[in-house]
Amino acid sequence: MSQPAPRRRWARAGNVLLVVLVTALQLAGLRSGSPARTAEVLAGVTSQALGIAAALTGGVALWWRRSRPVSVLAVCVSAYAVNAVMVPGVAPYAGWLALYAAGAYGRQAARAWYAAAAGAAALV
Repeated sequence: MSQPAPRRRWARAGNVLLVVLVTALQLAGLRSGSPARTAEVLAGVTSQALGIAAALTGGVALWWRRSRPVSVLAVCVSAYAVNAVMVPGVAPYAGWLALYAAGAYGRQAARAWYAAAAGAAALV
């Protein structure tokens, strides 16, 4: 049975709001860390551009968190890893939500549990 049209619109609006909010938090989050370490990895603008691209990728991937939770977890953890190297000190907001989605929306219980455990280990 399909959801009524107004309910689907509110669900879609909530999904868009969540993706925008998490992406904004990833981009504007507290970015502390040693500037010397960032310069070691890549020079200035390039590291910032890669960090922004990784934050956008992780945030936008949350759009599919209910239909493909394990894949979204893999994308968000990978994006966070790139973002953490390029811009040290950023929190993994998208990773946390993807970790929840893998446990809550996973199709098979064992697969979802393994994905959540792997995601938690990667985020730690």
